[in-house]
Amino acid sequence: MIEAAGDIAGLIDRRRYGAALAALDAMPGKEDLSRRRLRRQCLARMGLFTEAAAAGHAVMADPAATPDDIFRQAQILVECGRWGEAAEAAATGLAASPGEVRFVVPLAQAALADPRLQPLVTRACSGSGSSSVGRVPERAPAVGRLFAPQRLPFYSTLDAAHPGSVGMLSSLGAGWDVWMPTALPADWPAAVTPLLRLAAPLMDRLTTLSPLVDRAAAARYVGQRVLTLLADDGGAVLDFLPNAPMTLGQRHWVLWYDVLPVLFQPFLPFDAMCVNPHLCPYHAIIGAFLASDRCAAIITHYRLNDNPLLRLFPDRRIAAKLAFVNPLETDAPSGGRADGSAARPASGRPFRLLFTSSWNARDDDFFYRGGIDVVTAFLTLAREFEDVELVLRSPLPATLSPTLRQAITGHPRIIWRPDRLPAGEFQDLMAGSDLFVMPMGVLYRNGLVQAMKAGVVPVVSNAMGVDDLVTDGVTGCVVPGRGGFYTVGGEDGILRQDFHPLLQATDGPADPAFHAALVERLRMLLRDRLEVRRMGNAARSEAHRRWSHAEHTERFAEVMTGAMDKAVRAAASSRGDKRADSADGWLQIST
Repeated sequence: MIEAAGDIAGLIDRRRYGAALAALDAMPGKEDLSRRRLRRQCLARMGLFTEAAAAGHAVMADPAATPDDIFRQAQILVECGRWGEAAEAAATGLAASPGEVRFVVPLAQAALADPRLQPLVTRACSGSGSSSVGRVPERAPAVGRLFAPQRLPFYSTLDAAHPGSVGMLSSLGAGWDVWMPTALPADWPAAVTPLLRLAAPLMDRLTTLSPLVDRAAAARYVGQRVLTLLADDGGAVLDFLPNAPMTLGQRHWVLWYDVLPVLFQPFLPFDAMCVNPHLCPYHAIIGAFLASDRCAAIITHYRLNDNPLLRLFPDRRIAAKLAFVNPLETDAPSGGRADGSAARPASGRPFRLLFTSSWNARDDDFFYRGGIDVVTAFLTLAREFEDVELVLRSPLPATLSPTLRQAITGHPRIIWRPDRLPAGEFQDLMAGSDLFVMPMGVLYRNGLVQAMKAGVVPVVSNAMGVDDLVTDGVTGCVVPGRGGFYTVGGEDGILRQDFHPLLQATDGPADPAFHAALVERLRMLLRDRLEVRRMGNAARSEAHRRWSHAEHTERFAEVMTGAMDKAVRAAASSRGDKRADSADGWLQIST
């Protein structure tokens, strides 16, 4: 029985939207602000933006409405195409929270879709605390300087500051001039209006890409990415962009992508996404940016042969830019050496299963990585094997059932480490484990490769890309049954991702058949410790042979050096060419 707003919030977090709306309707008494917010959130997540806007209007009418409420309403109104109302809401929010840059996005999107709203943008930004004149700052290009924006607030939501990407930059060494700001210039409001004028020609360019790209889609895209123009780039000539192409093409850039759905954020929801090249305007837009001359390289950790990116964007220009580089977050874990040899922990200690959550520590990641299956499998096996332990390096999600939460916190053989660990301590934790258990819905490569380098046997699902890393029965165990959560290509060329079944299963496994197969594979390994040792040695040897830190550090430097050379040559040849410095030249695509 639903008794409180917190219960409904849990339903929404578990993506049980119909049940959440039914519970809201059934609650007695007058609907208060918290319930209106939940209704707005639920309807917006369902894609029912007209209804969500109506619910949001009721929220905004409450004297206790916050700037965050205003921002959410502006976002919803943009999705409705109600540009004037969206701009008014965003302007109100910026007035209430001067200097809060997120309000620029709906303001920019509205003004780009309807240029008649430009004066409203100017007024809103002029009153947000800046005393600078409205002009685009000009800086002479710094030859060889690399711009790394991943620590800027607007980029952090895309996990751009992950140790994997930061580690790659660190690997370049002191010879590289890397500009990595952590905040926007204090006078950014003064730059919004002139920068919008600068970016405006991109609108016409994008709408000529495909009949799918109308002015509304172009405005949503350019308005979101316009934040990249506000940053102080230090006069750099090349950007390093992890996970998503956070650029409008104002400089040459290198993309490092992990999973394809992040390319389409925040335009499409990550947890349930469908990108049909024949229907999705953002496919045409992002494909054009990837094919453009200013995209100098695309770094992937998926194999080049049958790469997922090329299944979604079968373009020879994009294919020519792909380079395989393993993430460079860490070198061989402690207890292991660069040649791949390692001493296993002393015999007689407990047999340890290890589950790790993401560095980003979001609730959803626990479910994406198969945390429910790992915990429930351990509880079964702990009754059969007295020496088995589970190390759970993960915070517990708010939606986890009370039963499982109590089992985790109260079990004498579950070692729960909810917080991030220093790198050395995490490596020691890895090296002291026997099995790395992650029945994930999508490949999480960093931890998997770290485990293999440490000689820890991976027990994973058949998520896309796993077969390139783990050979079942040789370097680990691959349990089939999870290859359908994230797929790309096939006969229709569509990207599909749906994690709702995993997010909804908070008290037990989402798929009993898959779970039973996982438990059985773990049971077999617990009964055959010599086989675990054999596979651990094979995993370690394979990982060091294929993903040598030194080799991939050199490979990354080669890719970046080539991209920098291209950017420097282009900057030199275009000096004095006004078109190259305007949006007209940002999305040039050579045939």
